[in-house]
Amino acid sequence: MLSNHGTETSNQKGHKKNLVSSKWLSKSLDLDEYDPNELLVVATDGTGNFSTITDAINFAPNNSMIRTVIYVKEGIYDENVEIPSYKTNIVMLGDGSDATVISGNRSVVDGWTTFRSATL
Repeated sequence: MLSNHGTETSNQKGHKKNLVSSKWLSKSLDLDEYDPNELLVVATDGTGNFSTITDAINFAPNNSMIRTVIYVKEGIYDENVEIPSYKTNIVMLGDGSDATVISGNRSVVDGWTTFRSATL
């Protein structure tokens, strides 16, 4: 699929962590089913496979029986993320709520309904 450039990351303080062996990752995913070669990396600074979450979701296979993990690196992502029903088995992981922020700006004023205005 893609080369796995995102298995190690560092935060703003320069502390590095290995994503594949991190305790939080092993608790989040069943390691018997997890294939690190399926990791898609999103980064605003260009160090990932994609610069937007939407691009990574669009790249993920349709109606997949295999889990696709999208790791969203630290940053502010100003986009409205939509995951269509045919994009199955997608898991998104970030660097924490204070480091990975997804923000959109849909509202009733702009003609959006409440149903289509939620942000991850």
